[in-house]
Amino acid sequence: MYRDLAGYEVTEKCIDRVLTIRELIESVAPRVMEAIQRGMPYIVLVDGEAKPLDYALDRDCEIAILPPPSGGSSDISAEFFDGDLDLSLLKDLTVRYGPLGAGALAVFIGFVKGVVENRNVIELVYEVYEPYGSQKLRQLAYEASKRPGVLAVHVKHRKGAAKPGDITLLVAVVGESRGVAIDTLAWLLERIKHEVPVFKLERREDGEFWVIGDGKRIPRKDVRSLSS
Repeated sequence: MYRDLAGYEVTEKCIDRVLTIRELIESVAPRVMEAIQRGMPYIVLVDGEAKPLDYALDRDCEIAILPPPSGGSSDISAEFFDGDLDLSLLKDLTVRYGPLGAGALAVFIGFVKGVVENRNVIELVYEVYEPYGSQKLRQLAYEASKRPGVLAVHVKHRKGAAKPGDITLLVAVVGESRGVAIDTLAWLLERIKHEVPVFKLERREDGEFWVIGDGKRIPRKDVRSLSS
């Protein structure tokens, strides 16, 4: 569909500065961008991974602009991240799906607490059991996307160390109605919490603690003493 609009299937472009996906499409395929702005559904893949229009491109990458395949929502991403999280995805979802009949974007953003049990937290370290962790995260996002009225599902879960205030989990669900978006978000959060193998080590001013179950904390020194 989009190759018909652009007038070609494959093209190459040399760039001498950082461009966003939006800027690149406007440059090489303005008719495609016009269609997107009018509300035509799309998926943008950069080296095989779905990205928002404001994503900054590397110099050597492959970009594909595709219509959603038939058979339900295909606007899905679920991945672990390390470092800063780009929140431009949220604006992109509202711009993309508002004209298509979406009624709500439900978002959960979790971040590291700075104080726990009246003690200052230094950092929280997330350990993921891979590759099962990534597989399970993608599976749950896919299941959520198949619920009636769901148009898009995106999950970003932290791995590695995070400081107080750092984002640890982003879950975004676009739905045809407020109820669909909120209910699916709540369902997905509970499934992620209980089924994705992510383990948290909390480093505080009074020591290190493994966080298990529904917030129960076990001193790391106690665990180590059992193995000695």
